[in-house]
Amino acid sequence: MYEVATSSVQTNGHQYGPITIRYAVRQGCPMSMAHYALCLHPFFRLLDLKLPRVRRGRNTRPTSVVVYADDVTIFVNSAADFAIIEDAIRLYGRASCARLNPRKSNALVVGRWCTQETVLGMVDHPHVTILGVTFWGTIEQTMKDSWERLTGKVRAQANRA
Repeated sequence: MYEVATSSVQTNGHQYGPITIRYAVRQGCPMSMAHYALCLHPFFRLLDLKLPRVRRGRNTRPTSVVVYADDVTIFVNSAADFAIIEDAIRLYGRASCARLNPRKSNALVVGRWCTQETVLGMVDHPHVTILGVTFWGTIEQTMKDSWERLTGKVRAQANRA
């Protein structure tokens, strides 16, 4: 299907091309999502098998990785998990020639443990937004932020303090 694929570039009303496409899937191609899921599934499965699993809710099975479209969340329980993630990224990279872009990746420390370690140069952020929900390092801060954004009100407890 892609054996004779070409593309062109249009700049200021002038079209340049054709440019032969040798690799990748064309933008907007219906196969791109299936290709993404099939190619990355081994990586996510490796992480899910090697990392300790967490339960995200009462009626969910424990997992260490949550993927929705191209948003990937990896749960890290201790500083030792970073080495597991780094090894998995390197192994997958060698097998697929894929590379992690640290500038498009975020790290969020959740809970009471502290670490300065990061994976492949990812920056530790005070909060991250996943599917429109902002997560902080504690459940209390996440709930407070969500309440204030949804209602536009500061909680009554914070006002009394």
